[in-house]
Amino acid sequence: MVKKTTLNNNVKTLKSEIKRLRLELHQHKVYKSGILLRYRETIIMGFNEWKPRYYEIRCNRLVCYKSLVERDVRFELPLINDDTSETAHVIIPQMENENDSHGRFEFEIEFPSNISNKSFHLIKLSAESEAERNIWIDSLETSMQDALDDRRKDDPATPTSPTNKSKKRRKHYDGNLTKLVHKVERCSLLSSENVNKPDLRGFFNLILVVAIATNFRLIVENFIKYGIIFHKFKMSDYIKTSDMDCIICFVELFLHIIIAWILELFASQKKIERAMATSLHGFNCCLCLAIPIAVTSHTKASLPIAGFVLSMSVVIFMKIVSYAHTNSALRKIYLKPRSTSDDNNKNNEIVAFDETDDENDQGDGEGEKLMQASEAVQYPDNVTFKNIGIFILMPTLVYQTSYPRTERIRKRWLLTRFLELGVCIALMFVSHFQFVRPTLENAKDAIRNKNAMKLLERLLKLAIPSLITWLLLFYGLFHLWLNILAEITCFGDRLFYTHWWNAKRLDQYWRCWNIPVHNWLLRHVYFPVLGAGVGKTMAGLIVFIISAALHELIASGALNQLRVWIFMGMLFQLPAIMITSYLDKKIFKGSELGNVLFWFFFCIVGQPMIVLLYYADLAL
Repeated sequence: MVKKTTLNNNVKTLKSEIKRLRLELHQHKVYKSGILLRYRETIIMGFNEWKPRYYEIRCNRLVCYKSLVERDVRFELPLINDDTSETAHVIIPQMENENDSHGRFEFEIEFPSNISNKSFHLIKLSAESEAERNIWIDSLETSMQDALDDRRKDDPATPTSPTNKSKKRRKHYDGNLTKLVHKVERCSLLSSENVNKPDLRGFFNLILVVAIATNFRLIVENFIKYGIIFHKFKMSDYIKTSDMDCIICFVELFLHIIIAWILELFASQKKIERAMATSLHGFNCCLCLAIPIAVTSHTKASLPIAGFVLSMSVVIFMKIVSYAHTNSALRKIYLKPRSTSDDNNKNNEIVAFDETDDENDQGDGEGEKLMQASEAVQYPDNVTFKNIGIFILMPTLVYQTSYPRTERIRKRWLLTRFLELGVCIALMFVSHFQFVRPTLENAKDAIRNKNAMKLLERLLKLAIPSLITWLLLFYGLFHLWLNILAEITCFGDRLFYTHWWNAKRLDQYWRCWNIPVHNWLLRHVYFPVLGAGVGKTMAGLIVFIISAALHELIASGALNQLRVWIFMGMLFQLPAIMITSYLDKKIFKGSELGNVLFWFFFCIVGQPMIVLLYYADLAL
């Protein structure tokens, strides 16, 4: 008996919850929305006015906003009295002369008596046309009828609505051909004279639909022409037996990390002089790049293995440079005479992890919080193998004695990121082998014959799949992989990129695209060069030369042939930065045209051009 009573109570609770959810869902339904003019009697100013406002008719509610963009609720009025079920009344005023309407199609709403604010008991509104007015009135009546139907389902004693019985209007079609159609001066909707900006969402939806349809057609055409290519992938075509030397070389890279730690340990104990330590650190960093280049070029390693080993050598090179450079500054303060070291001891933390600059300010103005670093470690207590090992694993290129840390590792979150990374790599794989590779192979004849029009067609056809691959690379590397490393090492500062996709100038893109490399270049190249007395323009040029050289090292080393396409492409961006900055300030004036120009030249033309140039060297 008890179980049956409990079951009945649960059923009643479930039914009431279903009713509540149905009513809540119904109340969020918008029957009609748009701009209406509201008549206001301004007693203080001595005149009357019509104000445009954005209105929405919901179930049993009339909601007024300031505008479509500014979603500030001006008022919200019920259409039905909760106690008496009295409904609002719609009144169409009679005009003695049609010219008295001034092109307005007015109607009044008399709200029920439960409105506490008497100024809203009767409001006068105006639509753009008679048909529009009729739609608004029908939507009001439908809203009230649905609200009463909902109440009647919950309470059968609720009276039926008189709306459809006594107040249902018949549409009257006037056959008077002398009725005025053009009554007021009005401008075209897309004209610059129109004060209210038109809603162009339909055009953007059209562009999106056309883009999807066009690219889907290319996908279908590719599968019809080539079939499924990526399943024919053979590991033996891309990995050679001689690549074992590259694997050994990759393991050897960690030897440079141990050497950097031992050198700094000896220097902190004054076993070697400061100048000797600096020279040995520099030699170790150079070997970190030279040995992988020599091994990959001598063994003619396959492209993926050589590219991976060279990329890791560049990352470790930058890390041990930062380790040696930062510890050198800390050691200089630590080894000063005691009379001055106490005063400068406070600067220890600043040198370690508090370098900032206006150009490196990545805050977006949305309440950025300053995170406190974990317990500060003073030099030379930081010169331990554990300290440098954690630094190597962390997703940062800038060494500090301590970092902002999170409290725990989220295992479920980490597993989700690994799954997303696997999907991202699979999509990159399909994009390359199914779309990029056939497009490049079909460009061989055009490259040999130097057919400019055919090359242009190949370039444009290569633009979309290369852009997709590049975006997948960005998401997989900067968002997924770096966040995975940050989660594993409990690294707190996870701002690895900012909104580079909104860049209107190339210099904005380079500051937002790769925050770890940007921070490294600022701290270990740009600021030291400025400190040496070099001007900002020359310092910026040196930064671009070093960045371009490291990019070219990976590309040319992976292809086993020395080329300068990436190097020249990055240096060409220096005048491009000046041009885009001038256009943004003088011509575009901060408009979105600068962002369109960036996307076109950098992603639609620039990247496919670089890929095609490197492939041309391989094909010939």
